[in-house]
Amino acid sequence: MDISREFFNKNCPAAIEPSGKIFEAVSSFFPEAERLVAGVIDDAMIDSIAEEHDPNGIADIFRRFICLQALYLAVPHLDLVLTPTGFGVVSTDTVAPASAERVRSLRTALERDSGLAFDELFDRLAPLTEWNTSVKAHRFVWTLFPRLQDIADITGEPVTITLYPLWSPDINGAERNLAVKLSPELLQHLRDGVRCASLTDAETRLVGMIKGYVKAYLNHEALGMDLKLLKVVEDDIKEFPAYEKSSTCHANHFERYENRKEDSCFFFGA
Repeated sequence: MDISREFFNKNCPAAIEPSGKIFEAVSSFFPEAERLVAGVIDDAMIDSIAEEHDPNGIADIFRRFICLQALYLAVPHLDLVLTPTGFGVVSTDTVAPASAERVRSLRTALERDSGLAFDELFDRLAPLTEWNTSVKAHRFVWTLFPRLQDIADITGEPVTITLYPLWSPDINGAERNLAVKLSPELLQHLRDGVRCASLTDAETRLVGMIKGYVKAYLNHEALGMDLKLLKVVEDDIKEFPAYEKSSTCHANHFERYENRKEDSCFFFGA
């Protein structure tokens, strides 16, 4: 995907400098940054979306992520100096290199901003049928919380692109544990709603509560929370037909046989 110097400067103002050396250096990291979102969307789909006039601005937010992430990747390889308008590349002996602390602060900000751009990319893709019915979409949304900000809220970690592969298996494990009470069918229905941006208000509230459960589960503090969530679902069961129709629901409502003398099936000695 083509990214102009003008677009790069607009999205990475700290890297604006007249020589264009930073842009030239960072552009070599564009392919590496693009590979980080290859599991979510690729050039072919972006081009296809762009041909439809892209009303959601997906191509631009994709480019924004690439710019921010590539600059984050490139910074350790650049000899940066601090200038009145931002950062520049060392080209003479009359300027001092930017301090390590400033460079760390820059990378931290870039890492956060690229993570938020990643979330925005997902938010804009989710309502799009071309994307949400794709294999990539189904593989990407295998938990209720594919967004980096949600994972950060759950784990207490800062927003970074690395959160998704690091924490998704544990989050999925927490959801599978909860599915024992709420049913695998309901959990999958909610994931489908996250993938397609089609959750109802009641489902959105439930997902918010599940987010608190997952956080507690990962901290080994979720005792009894699954039963509280089950009560939320049971109290408003018509809002959750995927649960109501499930074998889990039927099992939760199964009436245990009581051995009574007046019953023709009475077992003596029981």
